[in-house]
Amino acid sequence: MERLLLLAAALYLLCFLLRTALIFFNFWVVPFQRPRFTAQEKLPETLAPLFQAPQERLNALGFAEPQPVLVTNVIGQPGWALLLRHEAGAAYALLELKPAIDVALPIGVTFYSLLPSGSFVETLNGEQHLILGEIPDSILQDGYTPELSAQWQLHRETVAAQTEDALRLAPHTFLEKVQDHYDAYLQRLIDGKRLGGAGEAGRRHPTATAALEMTVKYMRGGAKANKLRRRLLANARQGEITRIEIPVEMEVQSFHALRNLQRRKLGRQWKIWLVGVTLVLFIISFLQLVEPQIVLILLGVLLLHEAGHWLAMRATGHKNQSFFFIPFLGAAVTGEKSQATSLEQMVVLLAGPVPGLALGLGIQWWLSWGSPSSIPFWLSLTGVMLIVINLLNLLPLYPLDGGQIVNLLFFTRRPYADFVFKLAAVAAFAAAALWLREVILGVVAGWVLLGMRSSFRLARVFSQIDPARLQDVDENGRIHACFQALRDAGYTDLSFGNKFHLVKALLNRSWNESAARGQRLLLAGIYLVLLVGGFAFFTTAF
Repeated sequence: MERLLLLAAALYLLCFLLRTALIFFNFWVVPFQRPRFTAQEKLPETLAPLFQAPQERLNALGFAEPQPVLVTNVIGQPGWALLLRHEAGAAYALLELKPAIDVALPIGVTFYSLLPSGSFVETLNGEQHLILGEIPDSILQDGYTPELSAQWQLHRETVAAQTEDALRLAPHTFLEKVQDHYDAYLQRLIDGKRLGGAGEAGRRHPTATAALEMTVKYMRGGAKANKLRRRLLANARQGEITRIEIPVEMEVQSFHALRNLQRRKLGRQWKIWLVGVTLVLFIISFLQLVEPQIVLILLGVLLLHEAGHWLAMRATGHKNQSFFFIPFLGAAVTGEKSQATSLEQMVVLLAGPVPGLALGLGIQWWLSWGSPSSIPFWLSLTGVMLIVINLLNLLPLYPLDGGQIVNLLFFTRRPYADFVFKLAAVAAFAAAALWLREVILGVVAGWVLLGMRSSFRLARVFSQIDPARLQDVDENGRIHACFQALRDAGYTDLSFGNKFHLVKALLNRSWNESAARGQRLLLAGIYLVLLVGGFAFFTTAF
């Protein structure tokens, strides 16, 4: 029972640390810049239908005189908005199309009122946890409510509680005031050392302290935002609010915007911090399980292993590479390359375990010629750990390198078989954890199990796609087909973040070059020789 509790605690801690680290680094690399609000003659015809339902709801609340606005937000993403004025209440409503468009709330609504003192009353809905620092001269609040009327009522009550009446301004004058307002906000972040030095096109990245502040704020407010999203979807299903039908083309544009944001190359400073922070967490986690000497040797083994992956990625043209440690598990290298061939992927996967396995076997062969009493214990242990860790890594179990090789050779175009394969890996790791009473194996089983829901979704959606047809269309056509397949599979209501990751996985599968049968057999033969040969040598030597 004690081991099970330790396993559950370790798995929870692992998920918490990885999620926190991911959020932190996402905030840390986001570039901030001066936002822009520019009045326009009219909305693009393709976007006008998206604004119709929320505009009608605002019209019922007394808002009128719609003014189209072209907005470039604080992180440099362009988009469209509609500004409406409430004459009686001296207030404005800004309907803004969100860059990462979501079916639950594709149009965000913010109410503004300007006081004679120059302060703004701003009432958001589901977004306050995304704001860095404090906006100067602003009374900021967030209703986190599915009812637009409740958000408006909150705004009216806050304005009424002030000692001065809100100003009535023309739309163009109001936009100028909003522009000045957010310019002052950006300057406050710079003066407060929350943003670093200016980079390309005047963009500035948050400091580590600011990114950590944002991470805590986001994790605290994320639960309220998720609850709001569920309530909005429930109201739409029950017909209480009009569901906004989002064109597939809009989701494709949002996919490009989010992918471009993620593809911003990490600078050396960020990569050093990524390695440093995850290294500390890794050491702390393993010091709870093994002796310090073993942790040091383990670090060397993992560094050699991941260096092999890193160099292979460099040699095969991968970009935006990153290296980091994973507490309780090991380390990983990531990189990007569109349409990598099966051979290139195989080289990257084998480049991790093969050098370490060869070095370990070499050390053991050299030591076999010496006197056992003269052999340093640490050297013998290093040789054994090099062999065991890299040999086990070649086992055909996901997410090990061997499991990824089997997946690449046999299950890339068979997602349901891939799902069963991963489920078998969960069972194997869980059985090994119970038999050996090893917590780390249980953590691996739990980690893979957490991804099974996504794997099933991927299999279901992939069955709606004909990969052969995707070879004759451009990138936009492939992305469009993937988002359409999500709808056909019944996943319309997924958050855009989930859709984004599913589409990326679908693209990797559909773009993957299907190796000829002879090439697959050759690659499978190489893998089997390394696996069987390595185990045969190990069992003979030990």
